[in-house]
Amino acid sequence: MYRKMMGFNGNPLCVIYWHLNGQAQSRTVCYTEDDKKWALDRFNTVGDFYNSYDKAVVDYGHLKEMSA
Repeated sequence: MYRKMMGFNGNPLCVIYWHLNGQAQSRTVCYTEDDKKWALDRFNTVGDFYNSYDKAVVDYGHLKEMSA
């Protein structure tokens, strides 16, 4: 038996780490600026699932951008 892997062409733009109580709890892989904007907009939308996190850390590999 073999596994067929499915994914996206190219490398991710960034990874967003969602923090709660000082710990990274989840992550979102973004392939475009639109992906990143969509996720961060959800973080800032009251009542949204992502709004329940304390902080979003955007990791570009060597650069980090924080939202709190």
